Amino acid sequence: MKRVPDQLDDARLGDGELPRRGPALTWQRGTNENTNGLLRQYFPKGADLHHFTDNRLQAAAAQLNDRPRLTMNDRSPAQLMRRWLKQPIRNDR
Repeated sequence: MKRVPDQLDDARLGDGELPRRGPALTWQRGTNENTNGLLRQYFPKGADLHHFTDNRLQAAAAQLNDRPRLTMNDRSPAQLMRRWLKQPIRNDR
């Protein structure tokens, strides 16, 4: 079983380094499995994506990004991204 880094490992990071985290963490598992399920609606499990055309991959991505999410108050990732891109850039940080 692969060891999951703990907070002590984070303390050893240098300036500007980010901790490496994998999908093995429990708080990531649900999102990962949900995403896999959504992708399997378009591509079979274990499929080599090199066998699909760029147009097919782009169409699947567009459909997934236009799908409303309950966690986003029934808005789609595409809607939220469009809203975010319209916001002015702040340089006061």
